[in-house]
Amino acid sequence: MRTRRLRSTGSNAPTALNGSVRVPDVCGRKIPAEAGSVTMTISGTLDDPDAHHARALAAGAEIISPVKDVEYCGRSYCKLDCGGHVWTFDN
Repeated sequence: MRTRRLRSTGSNAPTALNGSVRVPDVCGRKIPAEAGSVTMTISGTLDDPDAHHARALAAGAEIISPVKDVEYCGRSYCKLDCGGHVWTFDN
């Protein structure tokens, strides 16, 4: 395995924290924990949101809206990922 070293200087230099590298965002975007709120949502269309919901729940996902009927898209549910981003799955 080849290892690369990140080299940069100034305020936009990458920083290491707990074994991961974080590259500062020069556009001012923040992750939800930094912003104190949701910063974006991600949507996915599935054949079977109920089965996907069941697998996500069994795997320990943080469900913020259980699977339900929604007028404009059929069945739908929402969950948070480990970064605090909202994912919506529907059919």
